[in-house]
Amino acid sequence: MNLTNRAREKFGPGPLGTFKKNWPIGDNITYTVTAANNIKATVSWENVVIADTIPLGLNFIDGSVHVNGALASYTFSNRILSIS
Repeated sequence: MNLTNRAREKFGPGPLGTFKKNWPIGDNITYTVTAANNIKATVSWENVVIADTIPLGLNFIDGSVHVNGALASYTFSNRILSIS
């Protein structure tokens, strides 16, 4: 993700709860979505799609999606990132 002026105003001195002083506009940040099966689950996930709306003020960087450290396939449309 790339930080815009709008995000800087919304999130304060650093985006998403960080407190980096003078966070520069255009700086890249890591945006993490975590999904896990319930500890009591008895069945593994199959054919799961995870979707998240990227906050206004962040610019998505194409080709930057990773799942478990590996590049992942995804779609990004209307600020919605979907990974299957």
